[in-house]
Amino acid sequence: MNDQRIGNLTLPWRRRGAKHFTAPQYHHVHTLLKIFIITSLLVHSIATTDAFAKRQVNVLILRDVVITPIIVEVIEDAIDKSAADDAECLIIQLSTNGGMVDATQQIIEVLLNAEIPVVVYVAPRGARAFSAGTFILIAGHIAVMAPGTTTGAAHPVALPIVPQSEGESERQREAEAIMLDKLTKALVGTAKAVAEERKRKFEWAERVILKSEALTAGEAVKCGLIDFIAEDLHDLVSKLDDRTVKVGKDTVTLRTKNARINYLEMTPKQKFLEKLSHPNMAFILLLVAMFGFLMEIYHPGAIIPAVVGS
Repeated sequence: MNDQRIGNLTLPWRRRGAKHFTAPQYHHVHTLLKIFIITSLLVHSIATTDAFAKRQVNVLILRDVVITPIIVEVIEDAIDKSAADDAECLIIQLSTNGGMVDATQQIIEVLLNAEIPVVVYVAPRGARAFSAGTFILIAGHIAVMAPGTTTGAAHPVALPIVPQSEGESERQREAEAIMLDKLTKALVGTAKAVAEERKRKFEWAERVILKSEALTAGEAVKCGLIDFIAEDLHDLVSKLDDRTVKVGKDTVTLRTKNARINYLEMTPKQKFLEKLSHPNMAFILLLVAMFGFLMEIYHPGAIIPAVVGS
């Protein structure tokens, strides 16, 4: 049996009557094969690029906010919007001095039951997550801080609202001390439950809650309060890639490489109510109300001051 040589390729003769490629036919098939391979690679590349382009990370920036019921609503809306967008995760960039205990408890409940991964990120440099912010930070699926930020000082504070007479002041102080002790222990229990759920260490609680110590980002990493430090938002998105988190009963792997960053904003109504609920604004409104009532007392029948005060 003889062989036919085409260039460097040797094609053996087949049985009599069997079909075989001639040199022109071989080159034609070879060209078609090249076209097929190149087209397949191109389609795969386009599909991969399209998949990367569809990946999205939503970011909600809460800067210098007071934790009030309106912030609960804002976070709930951001989680719902991120789930509807099929985002890889929601990043809450937080900076706060604290706020109301009830609102904080509601936010913790929302974060623990979120249907998508939520990353709480204390940033930019110089930001802080004090008091209520500490509990929100550890309630995220992933807790991160930027360099130069602080967290902690989470001991609750009870403010007496109704002034007491001298005879009742001692009993009032004792009652307030008991209530504050109960509230402190309750918050320690909340922090412990959240830490267990998020698989975080709990040794920091005594320092942060009972002793009101504040921790730097480096100290927070060492004691296990947060997961890692990120220089900025883009560094955070890069470091989140390929991390696994538990969302409900499922384990989710984040794919944030080359993901598009989509910023979420409060609605005009939420912005107005957030400014209105700020302690400084509330104090100003209280002064306006008192002034209006005083005007009505000294000038009966003016009507307008009383209406404004009420």
